[in-house]
Amino acid sequence: MGIVGGITLGLLTNVYQERYYQRRIALNAHQDVPEARIYLAKPAAVVLPISLLVFAYTANPYTHFFVPILASAFWGWSFYTLILMTLTYTEDAYKTYSASALAGIGFVRNVAGAGFPLLGRKLFINQGSKNACLILAAMSLFMMPIPFILARHGEALRKRSPWAAAHEDDSDDGE
Repeated sequence: MGIVGGITLGLLTNVYQERYYQRRIALNAHQDVPEARIYLAKPAAVVLPISLLVFAYTANPYTHFFVPILASAFWGWSFYTLILMTLTYTEDAYKTYSASALAGIGFVRNVAGAGFPLLGRKLFINQGSKNACLILAAMSLFMMPIPFILARHGEALRKRSPWAAAHEDDSDDGE
């Protein structure tokens, strides 16, 4: 229930994210600003490990069931927001080459999606729910800086990429 609610909230907050992105394009002479796609990913990157920590410590018979459900809702929102940011940022940054970049992302996601149920089950059985969630929280904490780094240094990183840099001077209106 919580994850579905969180993903639904992610759909709604994406409307705000898209409006923010469109405002940034308007302020940038109608040129793409891929880093504007990262706006909500920054709080989502912070919420993800926190929601996993809360879930780890509240998913037990002694805590009211609503608390871990609420934690899973925040997890659903942050996970959805981060995935959407990854796809939209990649599309805006690589334009012509975005199909290849998105295919690479899809491949990695599918491999992880195929492997994680096998590894995740063993992780939760061997470590228990609390420790397994703590391991996942640590992994997400390790990756938390990525949206902040992209927001701050994304343009410079794109200029170093021959595939992204090929579009630095392009305009959406064909000029």
